[in-house]
Amino acid sequence: MKIDDAEWFELQFNPELALTKYGIALPSLPSDEVQLGFTALSGRQNLLQAFSFYQYIQSACGMGNVADPHILDFGGGWGRISRFFLKDTKPEHIYIAETMEYAISCLRTSGNACRVVHNQPAPPSWA
Repeated sequence: MKIDDAEWFELQFNPELALTKYGIALPSLPSDEVQLGFTALSGRQNLLQAFSFYQYIQSACGMGNVADPHILDFGGGWGRISRFFLKDTKPEHIYIAETMEYAISCLRTSGNACRVVHNQPAPPSWA
């Protein structure tokens, strides 16, 4: 499915339209307070920064030429970057790896349908 980047960005603030028009279930956004705690940005500015990175990855990886991409968002936080890949592949092909329990809780609360991998840091070898 082809969705213009400008429209896709705006759909992040209108998940009902994304679902009815394109059949894509977008996760909700966490509160401004939560967003600020992760990136010192919130709302439109926060997603603009994430969207810029998403566009870079699309270009650098030639995503337009990949039939069914699988995405790994390592240290994905509350999912601010991974959400943009929902137009490129199925949620079950997007993996969000995270160590912080709080971030995983935010992902679950948002209704994010991506696969969440809770990385448990290994204890030091001398312990």
